[in-house]
Amino acid sequence: MQPNLPLGLGYVEGMTHNYRGHGTTTHFAALEMRSEIASFNERQPDKALILKIGVHKGAAIAVTLNDRLDYFGQTVNIASRVQNLADADEIFVSQDVYEATGVRDELAGYSVESKSAQLRGVRQELPVFRVGAAATAA
Repeated sequence: MQPNLPLGLGYVEGMTHNYRGHGTTTHFAALEMRSEIASFNERQPDKALILKIGVHKGAAIAVTLNDRLDYFGQTVNIASRVQNLADADEIFVSQDVYEATGVRDELAGYSVESKSAQLRGVRQELPVFRVGAAATAA
């Protein structure tokens, strides 16, 4: 968790911060993290890091206890389950994020695979989207 990022009362996206209503900002951060980890791994092949990213948005309960900010609620549970779908260097986003203003435009240059996932603790299957590598020009 990154307690120094700006937080909106009762909302969280990406489990670490809230740019309320800005799914593109959160998703852009995920794309940039993946790119930076790939660059790091190229420079440090003996110390390669694995990054698995899941992004979901919605209402959550934010609590500060013992100087630590923590989040609770179904949104946090779904975000965790979406992240668990990812393999190394993958990004999965929930339908709520994918349908946020600007996200589809942001992903136009990437391969995006739609699928349904049965997430533990969630009754119905949820649509999720796997964001692959940037599309290459032919």
